[in-house]
Amino acid sequence: MTPKYLFDNASEREAQARMVALAAQHNDATFRYMEKCGITMGWSCLEIGAGDGSVARWMATKVGTLGRVLATDIDPRFVLQDHSANPATMDVRVHDIVTDSIPEGAFDLIHARLVLVWLPERLTVLDKLVKALKPGGWLLIEDYDTQLVPPELAASNPVAAAKFAKMRGALLELMTRSGLGHTYARELYHRLRERGLKHVQSYGAIATFAGGSPGANLQQANFRQVHKGVIEAGLVSEAEFREVMSLLSDPHFTAFTPMMFSAMGRNPGTSRSLSG
Repeated sequence: MTPKYLFDNASEREAQARMVALAAQHNDATFRYMEKCGITMGWSCLEIGAGDGSVARWMATKVGTLGRVLATDIDPRFVLQDHSANPATMDVRVHDIVTDSIPEGAFDLIHARLVLVWLPERLTVLDKLVKALKPGGWLLIEDYDTQLVPPELAASNPVAAAKFAKMRGALLELMTRSGLGHTYARELYHRLRERGLKHVQSYGAIATFAGGSPGANLQQANFRQVHKGVIEAGLVSEAEFREVMSLLSDPHFTAFTPMMFSAMGRNPGTSRSLSG
């Protein structure tokens, strides 16, 4: 049985805060990589784990009236909150990428950000996504590596760093129990090449964030959602939890974001140039 996803959308306050923070941190880079893949008018695109729909809506502006974007999520409540914000060329569907089928040879661009990293079946899903590409189509996968650079190394105060590290360690323990692949993202370059994709590239991005910034807001949303779990598991105390939440509101506190790997590869076939 697939472990329960730790950050489901049912906790709407935390989920909404997380989506806003993720968009602020990563959308610009995601759009840049999609443009590198050559997204253009008329393309058929698949956005997996659509979240609040911000990436899918941007894709829809790029493919125009002759293109199509399919935005999927196991719980698409946030994509559907404001139907008027979704272009007519954007379809939203409830879909489980592990158990549900997707048409083969159907998409010019498939994108998933912070989805496969949670799936024990991630390599089987990669196989499915490669088969869903049109000849010449592009696959763009973006996921965190949670272990490559300890975030607390960016903290100037060693006491604050230790407090944050303990809370983060508690979160990582619950992530492990939920099936998260902590180092899988660094393997994406090889995984895409193993599946026969060409023009494979992989980029890693990390930034320093201060308390009160989108990076800190993301951590607060994540910590709030696992608050009960880490306390019940005895991983941190209530006092320690509150201290870290306070640190993340303090502009003097700094930490690194997780390393985000963005890997892309092209299905051999009809030529599409890689711009840039």
